[in-house]
Amino acid sequence: VYGAAYFRKPAGPEVLIIGLGGAPDVQTALHHGASKIVGVDMNESTLEMVREVYAETLGRPYQQPQVSIARADGRSFLRRDTGTYDIIQLTGVDTKFVYASGNLAVHENYLYTLQA
Repeated sequence: VYGAAYFRKPAGPEVLIIGLGGAPDVQTALHHGASKIVGVDMNESTLEMVREVYAETLGRPYQQPQVSIARADGRSFLRRDTGTYDIIQLTGVDTKFVYASGNLAVHENYLYTLQA
């Protein structure tokens, strides 16, 4: 599923990934030969785990020359960003933790809308 978008795009796509988690989307983009990968995540602990603690195990995905990582909220980042992308991936932005809290039962969620 992570790589489905790459089968419809030309070689070397430019990719924006919002919600990096443990870096599977970045690894997928690298595997499919993305020429530019911009990753955005709010969680500094998660970024640090991939950059440092598990970097060797994961193949140092954030240290690759075509990868740049920003610690930011996805929507705020997009408001400031002037780049264009062939693929925008949001795989890890709605975790089970949020669902388990019950917040979505009483809160409107526009995550998967055109406006988001």
